[in-house]
Amino acid sequence: MLIPRLSFATIVFLLSIPLLGAAEPEPVERDSPASVTKAEKQEEATYQGKTIRQWIKVLKSAKSKSEGQDAFEALGEFGPSAVPELIEALMSTERNVRFAAAHALFELGPAAKDAVPALIKTLKDRESGVRGASVLALGEIGSPAKDAVPGLIVALKDNEQIIRDSAAFALGQIGPVAKDAVPALRETLNDEDQGVRISVLAALGKIDPTAKDVVPALITTLKDKESGVRMLAAEALGEVGPVTKDVIPALIASFKDEERDVRFTAAYALSQIGPAAVPALIVALKDKEEDVRSKAAFTLGKMGPAAKDAVPALIVALQEGEGGAPYTAPEALRQIGPAAVPALIVALNNKDSLTQDLAGGCLRFMGAAAVPTLMETLKDKDTGIVTRFKIVGILYEISQDTYEN
Repeated sequence: MLIPRLSFATIVFLLSIPLLGAAEPEPVERDSPASVTKAEKQEEATYQGKTIRQWIKVLKSAKSKSEGQDAFEALGEFGPSAVPELIEALMSTERNVRFAAAHALFELGPAAKDAVPALIKTLKDRESGVRGASVLALGEIGSPAKDAVPGLIVALKDNEQIIRDSAAFALGQIGPVAKDAVPALRETLNDEDQGVRISVLAALGKIDPTAKDVVPALITTLKDKESGVRMLAAEALGEVGPVTKDVIPALIASFKDEERDVRFTAAYALSQIGPAAVPALIVALKDKEEDVRSKAAFTLGKMGPAAKDAVPALIVALQEGEGGAPYTAPEALRQIGPAAVPALIVALNNKDSLTQDLAGGCLRFMGAAAVPTLMETLKDKDTGIVTRFKIVGILYEISQDTYEN
């Protein structure tokens, strides 16, 4: 998931088409694509009354951005049958024609796979707009464009930021067959531009997040100067599958990040990792930093029953005083569910009144999930009178909540 960089890049390149005339023509009245059936395209090979070759002529003679856009969108309606003409247009001496041809191929997506060799050549075009449109077209074609990977690796070092950005995006769109690009993408995590670094992270996630050296690079990126990049690095680390020994401590360290979104993304990433992160999170519940303790409890709660081994530490966290874990630990215990009920019943008799209140509230809001264990404890002859009294009160409140809902 990610920032819609493709549409942004497309708009940038579209705006780069030069205006060849001062006046904008009247808007073209477009046919509904739905009204042009496949049979019409195959039999008549026309769209809005024009053949492919006629639309190519419109494209070549376009005197405005809108006219050029109408042409390549129309060509996109013809499907694969337009590809030979568009390949020829890629060889035009006119910059705006080459650009529009590449963009029309982008509109066709995987159907333009026969144009991959020609698009690879235009990756070396002298005009940055044409190079960029070719990069985007190759990305939209996807895995059939795997032969373009070497050229896209070169594009990662282009002088134009938008092309480096689009090259990373395109490699991600090509997917796992672009695995040879992983080392170059890892190096590009050092790009000076935040947008490029973000696109690289997304690409690595789509190609192979478990590839050699990717995880260390992501851990390093947790210290990036831009919060958006740090956030995506944390997100990626939560999705890499089997984790290395350095991943969990690095994500817990991100609980101290100055940006709230980064802290919560790191917490979510750890919850995605699951039980393997529980021991380290138990340790984090004792951290001197209040926000670290709070995020550790929050993360354990997100894991639900998988975090049952953290129940004793969360009970201790109830007694911390104001701020931090006392207000996230009860929610974590509630989300862990029935496995936390016995410890919460014991906490009802804690000498600290705040701990008693928090434990009681947690049991109440756990609702029906807490009832079986509460009833068993109530029936146990060894249960003290004070505890019995509190359990009856909690059961009454649960029944009232159930009735009201």
